[in-house]
Amino acid sequence: MQLLYRAMYMYAEPNLVGNYTYDGNGNLLTDSRRALNYRYNYLNLLEQVKSGATEKVRYSYTAGGEKLGVRGNDGKGYDYRGSFILTRNGSSLSLSGVLFDGGQIVVGGGNQEVYYYLRDHLGSVRVIIDSLGRVKERNDYYPFGLRQKRSGYALSTVNRFKYNGKEEQTIGDLGHLDYGARMYDAVLGRWFTVDPLSEKYYGLSPYNYAGNNPIRYIDYKGFGPKDRIKAAKSMIGIGYKQETGLLRTANTAAAKEFMDCSEFVCRVLAADEITDGVVAKNSSALYEFFSNEEQFIHSEDEPLEGDIAVWAGHVGVVTGVNGVGEIKLTHARGGSRPSMENPGFTTPDKYRNSKFYGYYRPRQETRDGKLDDYENPLPESASEVRDVAADWASVYEKLKEFMQSLID
Repeated sequence: MQLLYRAMYMYAEPNLVGNYTYDGNGNLLTDSRRALNYRYNYLNLLEQVKSGATEKVRYSYTAGGEKLGVRGNDGKGYDYRGSFILTRNGSSLSLSGVLFDGGQIVVGGGNQEVYYYLRDHLGSVRVIIDSLGRVKERNDYYPFGLRQKRSGYALSTVNRFKYNGKEEQTIGDLGHLDYGARMYDAVLGRWFTVDPLSEKYYGLSPYNYAGNNPIRYIDYKGFGPKDRIKAAKSMIGIGYKQETGLLRTANTAAAKEFMDCSEFVCRVLAADEITDGVVAKNSSALYEFFSNEEQFIHSEDEPLEGDIAVWAGHVGVVTGVNGVGEIKLTHARGGSRPSMENPGFTTPDKYRNSKFYGYYRPRQETRDGKLDDYENPLPESASEVRDVAADWASVYEKLKEFMQSLID
């Protein structure tokens, strides 16, 4: 493979070649470009990075795969406890930051400062402002996530959250992005490990990012961009029952014994964390919900897998698209028939004899997996920012006391 970039992200000399090796699970073991060797735990999460015989970085996780910490060979690194980030220096721990939906409270030298993240449609941090509205950092990115180097752009020394809002791995100068389920190399636009859902997308490389369309999609945690398909197919076989004036939203066996088409889609949205829990919306309310252009992309004749298809009086999930734009629909059907994926491809007008409103998909999976951030926009003025910062100042002191008690 001929590469275009060195580790320092400069153009390569002619014929610069890199070799890669993988283990039996498809995890990247060696990268000759940077002379790095990788080791993984039983969850296929990156555990150790070595240069030759020297360990550069080591990661630790909970049994469920949540990252607990990262260490360099000098003993310095970070510990993670929910939204709290602690700096480690040997055996010493100190609170360095607290994440919230709109940014981060940055701590250092006995002081604290609120950083507000201004994001683009992909969730990437483009501008950071402080409580006075001053620009602390500005970023532009190449399509697959590599930050453009521009001498005139401010660059914060403390912010590590960049493309898609993911944390850049600065310990050991790795430069990779951590998506939670997988590590990502923005230079190559490829993952270190295979997609955990790759068996569902056999037409795509298991190492591709966002279906090779990073301008339109994001890969929220390193899984595929089509998690709605998995949620829809998991409910195939559930019986249909429509009760006027009643929408079942509970997560009980009784509530999930039957469902109509809107309840089916509402559960898909909740499973993909587009909504915060199962919402009570009938088909007309879902149409109104999807009509918000800030949150959803609408198309009348260009379906994609994972889209929500909306008719007057009916909704379903697109779980297949052929080469001429015909779809397979997974949905709860009328009468006493169980929910199913229709066996063949066809067009919306042949599925249902009612007005077809189109296909809808999220513009982005927000940082916490929901679209609720649109309901809480960033403050519009510096004075408003200061008011919010003042509120955070008192909260921060309580958080600091709590975290210090854990450290002690």
